[in-house]
Amino acid sequence: MRIIGGTAKSRKIKVPWIHGTRPTLDNVKEALFNILGEFIQGKTILDLYAGSGSLGIEALSRGAKSITLVDTNPKCISVIQDNLKNLGFSKQAVVLNLKAAQAIERFSRTKKRFDLVILDPPYGMAKKSLNMLAKSDILKGHSFIVVEHYKKEILPEKDHDLTHKRTTRYGDTCLSFYTTTY
Repeated sequence: MRIIGGTAKSRKIKVPWIHGTRPTLDNVKEALFNILGEFIQGKTILDLYAGSGSLGIEALSRGAKSITLVDTNPKCISVIQDNLKNLGFSKQAVVLNLKAAQAIERFSRTKKRFDLVILDPPYGMAKKSLNMLAKSDILKGHSFIVVEHYKKEILPEKDHDLTHKRTTRYGDTCLSFYTTTY
């Protein structure tokens, strides 16, 4: 797997081959960052269910200020840390070995806020993960949330202060975009 754009363009990253993980395909990743465009410049980003860290690292390569990557699998955590180190992004990143709910609770308690949250949960958990995020207070005003999910999983038009803006489909994978309404 490679970084698609930005300062680390074409550089290889490791992927943990673990049952239940599915790296985001290059065409989906490219579409995601084409849609986000310049928005990520200088932004604080949270990548929940980070896996290899591919999406968060892509954001750093394209100018994000900082990224917090969260995953529960120790192999994923090790791969993320190796990828960050190999690409020279370690100083801009925090890697946490926590469940998504624990991470959100911690950020809420410490008043950590994000401009963009990338949710790539296991298939079938997107709606629950989005709702958990919607009920939290870790989003800045005018934040974006991107949810990668299976095409048959229908997400709500509105969830608390989150409003659905668009969904794009790439084979069996969908990207749904939400914004905060405050």
